[in-house]
Amino acid sequence: EHDATEYDFSHDKIREVAYAELSQTRRRWLHRRVAQALVVRHPSNIEAFSGKIANHYEMAQMPQEAILYYMLAAKAAQHLFANAEAISTIRRALQLLDTVPVIDTSEWKKEITAKLHENLGDLLHFTAQYDEARAAYGVGQTAVTDPISLCRLQRKTGSTYLPQHHYDQALQQFEQAKSSLGPEPTTSDVYWWREWIDLQQERKYLFYWLNEWPEISAILEESRPILARYGTPKQRAYFFDPTMFLPRDRYTVSDEMMNNTREWFAANAALNDPTRKGSVHFIFGFTLLWYGNFAEAEEMMQTALTIAEQTGDLTLCARCHTYLTITYRKQHLVEKVRDHIAPSLAAAEAATMPEYVATAKANMAWVAWCEGDAQLVQESGRSALTLWQTLPPGHASVVSQWTARFPMMALALTESNFGEAISHVQAILEPHQQKLPQALTTVLENALRSWQQNQPAKTAKHLAQALNLAQHFRYL
Repeated sequence: EHDATEYDFSHDKIREVAYAELSQTRRRWLHRRVAQALVVRHPSNIEAFSGKIANHYEMAQMPQEAILYYMLAAKAAQHLFANAEAISTIRRALQLLDTVPVIDTSEWKKEITAKLHENLGDLLHFTAQYDEARAAYGVGQTAVTDPISLCRLQRKTGSTYLPQHHYDQALQQFEQAKSSLGPEPTTSDVYWWREWIDLQQERKYLFYWLNEWPEISAILEESRPILARYGTPKQRAYFFDPTMFLPRDRYTVSDEMMNNTREWFAANAALNDPTRKGSVHFIFGFTLLWYGNFAEAEEMMQTALTIAEQTGDLTLCARCHTYLTITYRKQHLVEKVRDHIAPSLAAAEAATMPEYVATAKANMAWVAWCEGDAQLVQESGRSALTLWQTLPPGHASVVSQWTARFPMMALALTESNFGEAISHVQAILEPHQQKLPQALTTVLENALRSWQQNQPAKTAKHLAQALNLAQHFRYL
């Protein structure tokens, strides 16, 4: 005994024996008292103690109270991006929920079931556990009764298909969500319109990945007046994500677009939203990359990568690694590209994103070309092309095939294999591929025309000119 209120158990067995000698009734009563005391004592910092409070309520056999504090504990863990801890805490709450009798709590139980499964789905989606996230959202859908909540869960279900490239299933879910939301309200229902905005946001991303600018443009124009009237500050700041305009300009960035992107970045930075901070920095860096400001692009993507690693955002990690490598490559930093390929591959594989595995292989082909390893150029380049072929031809992550094809074209030219070199020219000039500088495009078109006119000498000359320009413009 230390004083009137404190005891020191010098060996854990003393505590265990003292605890075991209590009757079950008194034990439950004491746990309840401790839980209630923690609530009273820490009103301004309740999240920090919510896990302990939940545990004491659980030991007091008060599951409903325990569940509420487990939910709060999961939220606290999520704020710290302790994702595994948050997931296990929600699953513990769900186990307790099964012990709550339905009598007199049916509505409460439905509401908590929906909330818990939605929170679990959000965490599983964030940590790239897409099948499990869909299952959680599915259970949540069975427990909700209002159309806005049902729409939200169906929308989130659709979003889990996007990273896996299951676009038909995503579109089907979005259409189902739209149907669940129902017709426009006759009154100014701000919550209905805000869910409508979120649904438009996800539909916009679907068409971005499919590289379908007309659909994106239609969504942007339709959403503009609704955002102005009903959108939250976060919705208004984030909706006109500058990457949405890249398909329109074939992934080139004008001065005007760069200025707009800086304004967009400033507006989002002012919100100080920790859930979007990483992606906002990445998008800014991604735009800077295609604008040609490599130093600032690298800085922004490094910041985004640090945030992604802290938060456990696997998808963002893969994107940052991929385009950081391209940023180094654009500066012809061969050693940095070589050193970054391994973490880039690992991040892409962890996030199950074959398009970025392909880009890492393409960068490997470029390093091999720089170092004179012809065999590795072919092996890595072909591996990249094979992986990209698993995606739709115009997919947003496949528009930079020049990353693999220019090294392969250079190798083919050294071997006087004009047919293979021209096959790479044709692919690079496809309208869904990233637009190249006009001077480089013109020379590539001349090489293709000479080949079609059966003029091998002119073809070789134009191909050599094209490769020189590709090096000048930092594509090779």
